[in-house]
Amino acid sequence: MLELFVLLFIGLLILVRASTFTIDNSVKLAKITGINQLTVGFVLLAIATSFPELSIAIISSIKGEGTLSVGNLIGANIANLTIITGLMALTGFVISQKNRAELDQAIIFTTAIATFLLFLGQANFIFGLFCFVLSYAFFVTVIKDGKITKHKHPKKSEIIKILALVIGGII
Repeated sequence: MLELFVLLFIGLLILVRASTFTIDNSVKLAKITGINQLTVGFVLLAIATSFPELSIAIISSIKGEGTLSVGNLIGANIANLTIITGLMALTGFVISQKNRAELDQAIIFTTAIATFLLFLGQANFIFGLFCFVLSYAFFVTVIKDGKITKHKHPKKSEIIKILALVIGGII
């Protein structure tokens, strides 16, 4: 039993270190590309933190247990929203008016999709394809809106290096 707690502690230490590494490199990526940090968080880090839910959704769907993936998806997002928002509030984090409007749009957007799924009663292939297309359109819009025009033109190799570091930290 003690070895399980030791492994849990080691795993948490690795998670904290990898998270710090990923965040630091994500900030560097935002600075050299001229994309604001909210956009990098919205797109890159949001997709990365959704990989566990995606893997559970795929595996449970293949096994015919799709309800498990829906519960995991909803539960994980509620936990992420409440825990992270709570921590931000406790530390006194202030969201700018522009960022607040973007966050409001994202929340309304995702709520509309979830409500549509509830009325539909099932998530079939067409609905999944529809959600992927919407995600793509949403991320493209967020990236275009989040682009800052005043920045140096970084070398492509520098962007690839930092992006590789971010992906390494995520893994």
